[in-house]
Amino acid sequence: MGTSLRFQRAVASLLIHLLLVLGAVFCVFPFIWTLSSSIKPVEELFLYPPRLLPNQFRPENYTRLISEFPYLTWYKNSLFIGVVVTLVSTFFSALGGFGFAKYDFRFRQQLFAVLMVALIVPRIVTFVPAYIEMALFGWIDSYWALIVPAATPAFGIFLMRQYFAQAVPNEILDAARIDGSSEFNTFVKVALPLVRPAVGAFAIYEFLGTWNSFFWPLVIIRSDRLLTLPLGLALFNARVEMKGEWGVMMAGIVLSLVPIFALFLLLQRQFISGLTLGAVKG
Repeated sequence: MGTSLRFQRAVASLLIHLLLVLGAVFCVFPFIWTLSSSIKPVEELFLYPPRLLPNQFRPENYTRLISEFPYLTWYKNSLFIGVVVTLVSTFFSALGGFGFAKYDFRFRQQLFAVLMVALIVPRIVTFVPAYIEMALFGWIDSYWALIVPAATPAFGIFLMRQYFAQAVPNEILDAARIDGSSEFNTFVKVALPLVRPAVGAFAIYEFLGTWNSFFWPLVIIRSDRLLTLPLGLALFNARVEMKGEWGVMMAGIVLSLVPIFALFLLLQRQFISGLTLGAVKG
């Protein structure tokens, strides 16, 4: 009986791992195919049956991308906006979440209810009033319109509030205050390190959303020098369709993935901990 049970568990474990491997291959294959296509000549992209490894190695797709198009300008614009928005929104989300979790002030529940309403409203619904507001400030065709509205995301405040409520005991904060620590110092040096997994998870989420943002920059940006990478690639797509420069397009997509993978590798421990903390303590 015991041997039969162990055998069944081994078979079940093998099947689960096999399904996980197949799922991983299914998820990773598009990235591998894009990388392979970026170093192929155009005629090899449409071979049948398709080949993963190129017969001819064509690194000039990358050199043409950088030399013939303002790709680096688009890249720098997106990188600047992504880094600034991630830093600012993560800080203010943590600050707002800490306030909602650890302070009892007037109208706290009402303000949190407003935050929840803002969380469930689709962002595209707010584009028209947000555009009018940016026009009144004179921020059309500027980075301010991309950075300031994203500084206090409702989802970030909600997420950080949940983590501060779970992971930061009030006794630790009271001990810091008794030692003479100011409220802001207590937040930065005592509370914030305890929710590092949530900070890392939200930073990856926010950077990914900002890096891939298309519709709001499309509404705001007018100047070619301020185009972000998604807008630049959208313009580039028209030339691809006319001249069939698919290898250059694939090279642009591959380079656009580098910051995302780099940030995940840098913060993967915090990201994974952030995903599992609620399940462990819930």
